[in-house]
Amino acid sequence: MNIVMLSLDQALLCTQGEGDSLVRFQAYAKNCKRFQIIVPTTQKAYRKRHGLVAIIPAYGANKLFAYLKTFYLTAIFCLQKQADIVVTNDAVLGSIALLASAFSATKVQINIFGLNFLYKKQKDLSLYDKILKQIQIWALTHANSIRTDTSFERDYLIEKLHILSEKVFVLPVVPNQQTMHTLISQKSNQKFRKNLLQGKEFLVLAVGRLVPEKDFSLLLLALAQVIGKIPKTKLLLVGDGPLKKQLEIEIKKLNLKQNIQLLGSLSHSKLLELFANVDLFVLSSYKEGLPRVLMYAGLSSLPIVTTDIPGAYDLFDHQKSALIVEKRNKDQLAKAIIKILQDQKLALKLGQAAKKETLKKLDFEKTVNTIISSWQNLK
Repeated sequence: MNIVMLSLDQALLCTQGEGDSLVRFQAYAKNCKRFQIIVPTTQKAYRKRHGLVAIIPAYGANKLFAYLKTFYLTAIFCLQKQADIVVTNDAVLGSIALLASAFSATKVQINIFGLNFLYKKQKDLSLYDKILKQIQIWALTHANSIRTDTSFERDYLIEKLHILSEKVFVLPVVPNQQTMHTLISQKSNQKFRKNLLQGKEFLVLAVGRLVPEKDFSLLLLALAQVIGKIPKTKLLLVGDGPLKKQLEIEIKKLNLKQNIQLLGSLSHSKLLELFANVDLFVLSSYKEGLPRVLMYAGLSSLPIVTTDIPGAYDLFDHQKSALIVEKRNKDQLAKAIIKILQDQKLALKLGQAAKKETLKKLDFEKTVNTIISSWQNLK
């Protein structure tokens, strides 16, 4: 079985063999004759091979040219019968895969985690976004198979886009076994924690790209309320993105510079280490599927405060294994954080329950086998 994957994950181009995604792809590759990943990029990079996984940059001077190069490379693989199935990690790449495979027997599977583009109302979209939305809908309705990570999104695709139910399956992207073992077994490093605290008492962790849908601006407003009640609270925010400067301005306006640390992007190992040294994990997104960081927090026995994104209910029970609050509600977010930080018994209870629920619902080997089976059924 020859698999070509189209991925937007730029980290694949610079990885030295580390990272959850690469380990997962290597597990897939063991069941394939060829496993090649094409990554559209505006940065010059070289082809790499990590074991059975070949990573191929599709360089272009801008995003359009990078996508055209992706189309060209994919079409070549399809015509040369080096691709039985093209797998993509979003619907735009799915449209490229469908066009590139049009004159071959190659099948297309789209992995779609989060349907943010579908939820937006037409009147709120620019002409560019309207066109992009239609392209993605076209791709989803023409794909041979669709994988999503929440039952809510599966039902939405079936009911709203009228996609055949047998084409859509739910399978979250679960951490690999090595990552799960690290998160479950690692202990707090008191020296490391002390350096992070810098005189504070509690550490709250948030992780994600600095983009609008993560709603970190709302988290900052909630944090200001938390500081009013528990002054020795510190937020560690991991991630990078286009809103970094805006968030820095908001931090200054809210007088939170002593209570927040922007850590930028971290290596996979450094990120995992943080989960063992904080007191609480918070997710403030208003649009999200089932992010892996929620799984990381659960495996780390951390108490969790999350907004009511679809994936939160697939993984946790409100008040039993997490506190789930309304999206875009800073008061509820702040109250939930304060409630946990002021009640260590509750924090311990939620953390233990979160770990139990997460372990019950995540199985890396089963996930790999299910993915391989889905590809074999398409051949």
